[in-house]
Amino acid sequence: MSFTNHIKLPWRTSWQVSGELRETLFWPCQSPPARAILLMIPGNPGLADFYIDFCTSIHTEFNSLDIICVSHLGHTRFSDNRGLVHRNQKTHSLDEQVENMVCVFDK
Repeated sequence: MSFTNHIKLPWRTSWQVSGELRETLFWPCQSPPARAILLMIPGNPGLADFYIDFCTSIHTEFNSLDIICVSHLGHTRFSDNRGLVHRNQKTHSLDEQVENMVCVFDK
């Protein structure tokens, strides 16, 4: 049994993509190595936290997946990996949201 079995899921972090910080939730594969990665792109609302129960259910049912859920730009107030709180100051257009989510996918 690895130490990851003792850490409460999902893991919460911030992820910088194309200069923009996003709240990111991660459920690691329960039986490594992962056979696939599920990138959960939120609908409405664009908050990753809204989808915790849904992603946890998928993670429980399909233990060979890594699951990553990334909030939309500007939809959260969160602490980065250093514990600093970030408040989104900018409103992002739909085109900016889509373009940045494509960058998340490519990264």
